[in-house]
Amino acid sequence: DIPTVISSGGAVGTQTAGLGFGGYSTSASSQVAESLTYDGTSWTDVGDMNKARRNIMCNFGTQTDAYAFGGITPSGTRQADGSSWDGTTWSAHPSSLGTGRFTQSHPGDMGSSSTAGWCSGGNPPANAGSNITEEFNVTANTITAGAWSSGGTIPFTSNQKNGSGILTAAFVSGGETPPGAMVDDTAEYNGTSWTAGGDINSARGDVMAAGTLTAGLIMGGYQNTGTFLFS
Repeated sequence: DIPTVISSGGAVGTQTAGLGFGGYSTSASSQVAESLTYDGTSWTDVGDMNKARRNIMCNFGTQTDAYAFGGITPSGTRQADGSSWDGTTWSAHPSSLGTGRFTQSHPGDMGSSSTAGWCSGGNPPANAGSNITEEFNVTANTITAGAWSSGGTIPFTSNQKNGSGILTAAFVSGGETPPGAMVDDTAEYNGTSWTAGGDINSARGDVMAAGTLTAGLIMGGYQNTGTFLFS
């Protein structure tokens, strides 16, 4: 068990070297800044984030080199800024998303690389879902500690979708098109553009996702009938 009951936080790493952070505890207005490492057996509290945030839009990296961007404050304000973790301390990151937004489902590990990440969709200020993609890169020519740039546009618009994979081989699936239409679409990303993939077997929102483009997994979620899915 994790030592604190948390919802809508972020997570990166592997099954034997994981890092969890942020989220909320008893209510959506009770943000937590706690971060925890996992060694495959037990969790250890390793200190607080520099800024408490929940429904983190983009998280990627490793247990000792991780990033968290976007999310939402207790007042409901969408965030564009980010935090970085060096294995010991969380710090404010000099780069920000082009569009402040949050995700209502866990965004998954958007690549285990600490030099290239991505995120797509989410809830921007208009609260209508989005098909925005942004890419994060660190290169020898990057003067700051990394920067975001615009990526390809997803071929379908929904919020509460989810995906996984790396910057050049990723997928997103499902979601909800307001005001309540469930989506069964999947799209695949090659680092430049999105293309339609095969439909998931049952339309659902707020899904969880893991894996790679060619060995991916989605699970759980809900349907607009009020049904929560366990498969």
